[in-house]
Amino acid sequence: MQNLTNKELLSRDGYVQFPSVMPNDLRSRCVTELLEDTTVRYGDGNADGFYWRSPLAEEFRAWFREFLAGLELDIFGESDFSTFNRPVGDRMYWHCDTDGGDPNYGRRVFCCAYLTPTTNGRGPLVVIPGSHISKNYDVLRARVRKFRIETSDPNPLTCKSLEVDFPDLLKPLEGQCAVEMPAGTVLVADERIIHSVAINNGPGRRIMVMWWRWKLIVNPND
Repeated sequence: MQNLTNKELLSRDGYVQFPSVMPNDLRSRCVTELLEDTTVRYGDGNADGFYWRSPLAEEFRAWFREFLAGLELDIFGESDFSTFNRPVGDRMYWHCDTDGGDPNYGRRVFCCAYLTPTTNGRGPLVVIPGSHISKNYDVLRARVRKFRIETSDPNPLTCKSLEVDFPDLLKPLEGQCAVEMPAGTVLVADERIIHSVAINNGPGRRIMVMWWRWKLIVNPND
């Protein structure tokens, strides 16, 4: 069997993971800050505390930057850290972060550090390998675009809901794969990959920090 490089795996599958690579001391301190420090908040894209900014976040950034540089993925650029601190019972619908990228600049990849484990049903990422380059999911992508528009309607009388109006975005899909990861695992994925997050059955919150980077578009698989 041919041994593929990290870059080739990312192009073929749309994601690549590196189990338990984060130093445990750094990971433990990050978990403590994100859970216990009231000045560091978590949230989603509409919350004030979505971004993690602190001296410890910069220490983590230095480690993350060095680790990613050693993977030879040819990714570049840096963004703020987004935090996903999912409570027990929380989950996510099927989606892709974008349909493409900017040919003049590049395509985004999300680099995730899982500070707590996602094993044993603790909110694992669920992906469809190869979906980032498959036309089979164009209908689903269109459905997600419609969902995002109609559930953001400011009028409560016409605003749609996920569970009532878009339940198909929560149903299992053929070829899905739950990526259960031990604490300290890093995952890098193409922004086009179809993914969701399974329900967090606990115990405790599932803590993940995401960092957007970019890669050049040389061919459609990049």
